[in-house]
Amino acid sequence: VVNGDAPVADPGGAYLFERSGGLWSFTGKFESDSELAEATDDPGDSVALTGNSLFAGASSSIVGVFPGPGAAYVIRLDQRVTSVEASTEQIALDIGGIQDLTFSTCPPLAGRPYLLLGSASGTSPGTSLGGVSVPLNPDAYFRAMLGGLTPLPWIDSTGTLAVDGTATARLLLGPGAAPSLLGTTLQHAFVVLDAAGAVAISSDAVPLRFVL
Repeated sequence: VVNGDAPVADPGGAYLFERSGGLWSFTGKFESDSELAEATDDPGDSVALTGNSLFAGASSSIVGVFPGPGAAYVIRLDQRVTSVEASTEQIALDIGGIQDLTFSTCPPLAGRPYLLLGSASGTSPGTSLGGVSVPLNPDAYFRAMLGGLTPLPWIDSTGTLAVDGTATARLLLGPGAAPSLLGTTLQHAFVVLDAAGAVAISSDAVPLRFVL
């Protein structure tokens, strides 16, 4: 972890790097989430990493609407919260439709590769990828997406997380497409990869039902 102290116009931050095979790669940036961070908080004056806990000291902070004496920010790198929001949970095959899946995790994972996985066989018991529990049962659809193939017309099912730790994948299905999917429920979940390309975290699964 490297400090990123900055002038008043910049909130500063702590820059995270990860070593794999003797090489260091940028993992992400942690900065204050204060609404007035750009004018006041200055995380990155001092930084420390102990186990899975990152500490970032700020010489100033906001208490209510008044400047405070400073602050220390703590983030647990082993407790990365994830969420997935679906724009809809069903698509009518006769008229087609769109499902947008928006994935969110902690900003220090910005820039990490992500992969959308799916299953037509449910979520329990799920499977393990590199010791990480993924709530999808392995089947042909799962293995295809794990291999980088998209049997359905997904857009941005792979990529890198944005600076705020988010990603959006879109399924765009035209009218009359894939009639054999009628009555099928697919489940999808995001996984984020580490610097070595192994699965680091997984989101919950969200359903998509195909109806008329």
